[in-house]
Parts: sequence; C-alpha cells; structure tokens
Amino acid sequence: MRALFIGLGSIGRRHLRILRELAPHTEILALRSGQGPAQVPELASAGGRSFGTLEQALEQRPDFALVANPTSRHLETALALARAGVPFLLEKPVGHQEAGLEELATEVASRGLPVLVGLQLRYHPAFGQLSAWLEQGAIGRPLSLRAEVGQWLPDWRPGADYRASQTARAELGGGVILELVHELDLALACLGPAKGVACAAGRLSGLEMDAEDLAEISISHASGGLSQVHLDCIQPGYTRWLKVIGEGGIIMWQQDAGWLELQRPGQVPQRLSDPPGFTRDDLFRAQMRHWLAVLAGREEPRVSLAQGLAATRLALAAKRVAAEQRTVQP
Repeated sequence: MRALFIGLGSIGRRHLRILRELAPHTEILALRSGQGPAQVPELASAGGRSFGTLEQALEQRPDFALVANPTSRHLETALALARAGVPFLLEKPVGHQEAGLEELATEVASRGLPVLVGLQLRYHPAFGQLSAWLEQGAIGRPLSLRAEVGQWLPDWRPGADYRASQTARAELGGGVILELVHELDLALACLGPAKGVACAAGRLSGLEMDAEDLAEISISHASGGLSQVHLDCIQPGYTRWLKVIGEGGIIMWQQDAGWLELQRPGQVPQRLSDPPGFTRDDLFRAQMRHWLAVLAGREEPRVSLAQGLAATRLALAAKRVAAEQRTVQP
C-alpha cells in the first residue's frame, strides 16, 4: 500500500507515526514543497520519498492520501485528489470558504471515492457511550446542548511560535470557529441538522493574531433543540466539556477530566471514566484503524464527507453572521 501525506506539521506527523505503527509496510510519499525527508525525522525514518508538486506525487499512483496542510489549502487539495480518483482522509474542516464545497461533493460522489473527514472526537469511547445513551432514549428527547472548549493559544503547541500558527492567521483559515469545529460537529451529531445559527465572535485578547480568539455560537436544530457552543483560545489551562439536556435526564461529558455521567431523576448517577492510560493518540489510532477498514471495504466512513461538510458549513455560517454583526438593539 502506498500513502501520500500532504502536510507534515504536528497533525500530519502524528498520522504518519500511527500509520507506521498499524501498517508498517506502507510505502510513504510526501508533498513537501521541495523539502527533503531529513527535515522531518518521521518521514526519514519511514524511508519516505518527497515530491515538490502534487502532480509529481500523484504520478506515483498512491492508494490513498492524508490531507493535513493548512485549512486554506484543504479544498483545492481535496478537489485535485478527487479528480485524480485518489481516496483521502481530510483533516477538519473541509475548507475555509463556501465556494467549491459543492463541487467537491459532486466530484467525490460521481467517482464513489472513499473519503473520511478527520473529526477525531467521534472516536472517543465516551462519545460512543454518549451516542448509545441518546439512541436508547436514556434521557428522553434531547432538547439542549451546551459545550465549551478553551485553552491559552501559546500552550497549544509547546515549543512553537503561536503567532506563526494556522490558528492565529486568518489567511490560513485560522480562528477558533474553524479550528475548534469539533464541538459544532458534536452538536450536529447529538441534536441533528441545524436550521439556523447566531454568533458573536471577535479578537478580544492581547494575543498577536488576526483571527477571532473567542466565539459564542447559538444553533437552532431542525429537531427543535437548541445548542450553545463557546470556543476560545484565551483562557488559562484547558477546559473541554459538553452537556446534553433531555426531557428525562442529563448527559455530562467532562472531557478534560476524563469522565462521562448519566443523570436521571430518582436514580444514582452513572459515571464512566476513560480507559486507563487513554491519550489523544488513541483517538487518532482508532480513526486510522477505521480508515484502513474503509479502504478495505469492510466499513462505511464514520464521518462522511457529507457530515464534514455540514460541520464546515455551520462554522462558515457562524463566521459570516459574526462578521456581519447581525444583532438587535435592546
């Protein structure tokens, strides 16, 4: 099997390391804009070959591609891969603008290409249990979801200059709304398709960035439910939690503390903890196992292009509403 890596930043290198762990005989190709394998230890140790252009890399007929370049390049890269008939795992979000999203969907559908969107929280065992409880009606009809994620941006990637990161630079598709689109995807997964969105967002802190560092997003769902999602890269430490309120109970996922809890009136709360030693690598490992099974025809994509597009379009709509400052004077 021959894999093409497009983007070998921190996420791309993590994917490469885990692919080699799960499928050690995979031949590695990389689009590196003229940079050699020696500059990326993971690529050098894999005996990977680098190519300066996507066209040169595609001439090697890869069996699949893994796209982890800047968000601003996702869509054009995915379109080129689709037109070449190459299956791909695409890091979230699908793109940083609406133009071209429908074209990508059409290209992929017309070729029947396997595509997986990298929304890794879908592979968390706690989310799997949360989804099972919702499907079983454990809290009745879900009515509301609240979620928050926040962490001081300079702490996101230790040893790197946050000012040069994708998150800090609007031209690369940065800002917390696209960067932290996971929570929007979870809202859609739990309460169903969105029918409306409101958003207040901006660059409020003293961080040296030109994209939004905080966003408050309200979503109305076709099911009648409501979601409220807070995203930021300004608070100290790290927080990440999600609560689903139903007619007959509450599910609380305190991801930063590693537990999930089901609360129902008159019953003792049921709390489950993450597996011992669980790390972020386990999410990527589960995703890669699934992707290899998709490629082998044994499984259907757990996060399809359509689902990735739904989360991306919701994020883009939130950014648009925030930019237009659609508010009512009290």
